[in-house]
Amino acid sequence: MVERENPRVSLLVLIFTWVEVIVVGGAAGLYTVPALVTPFWPWALTPFNAMFVGATYFAAWVPLVIFAWVGRWNPGRLVMPMIGVFTGYVLIISLVGFGSLLWDRIGTYVWLALYLALPLVTAVHLWWYRHWPPVGALPTPPLWRLLLLIQAAALGLYGLAMLVAPLETNSWWPWPIDAFNGRMYGANFLTLAVASLILSRVGSRLERLTLGLTAFTLGVVAIVGLVKTDIGLNRVIWTAPNTLAWLALFAAIAIIGGGLALSARNGGAAVPVTRSL
Repeated sequence: MVERENPRVSLLVLIFTWVEVIVVGGAAGLYTVPALVTPFWPWALTPFNAMFVGATYFAAWVPLVIFAWVGRWNPGRLVMPMIGVFTGYVLIISLVGFGSLLWDRIGTYVWLALYLALPLVTAVHLWWYRHWPPVGALPTPPLWRLLLLIQAAALGLYGLAMLVAPLETNSWWPWPIDAFNGRMYGANFLTLAVASLILSRVGSRLERLTLGLTAFTLGVVAIVGLVKTDIGLNRVIWTAPNTLAWLALFAAIAIIGGGLALSARNGGAAVPVTRSL
């Protein structure tokens, strides 16, 4: 009964997801042990850039672990598009910024191999599963629908702006950001935007929990990471308007994410959802 109601995804998807769990867990070392991981990274990183890229992978680890552990369409309906958007976007930026990659590092070749395979495998399987309806879906409450739509629009537009004009859109951040890293940062915002849009109409409790924990983690680790990285460097002007605006942005992401995760605990029976939804 469970198998029919919440089907398993293919073994190939699970294998790639577990590989991602391992690789992304290692990449999150940029946040926890940057001195060990930075020398192997495919492009040059300053301390603050290493912190934020590490925070990105720290947060990305959350939905991957949940999906790999469950291995079913719920929460795969949410996580697989997140994987596709993130890896596809990163692949495009890597190819466009070919000259920014460091070809004397083995990590660069591992990076490209992984990011060539992941978008392809994800896209093919999403096409195969396109007729699968949501599982355990609950209608999104009006307030959360509005918040998720606003978040999807705001983060999506900002992510696209980073792609087109990375220097201008990131000029207000608390640390200097070059064009390549600035474009890479857009993966965070576009991925959260797509996930928010997916859950803006219906979503299971597990899907809401997954997105909520992901956003909460990104917001918290980014803020904590900025504080941690600036200790000893003293380069961040904490009372500057741009720094306060940056802190407010990631605090908002964390608050909305935490609220969404808590809302997953609310009662209510799942309702059937047809493909028209």
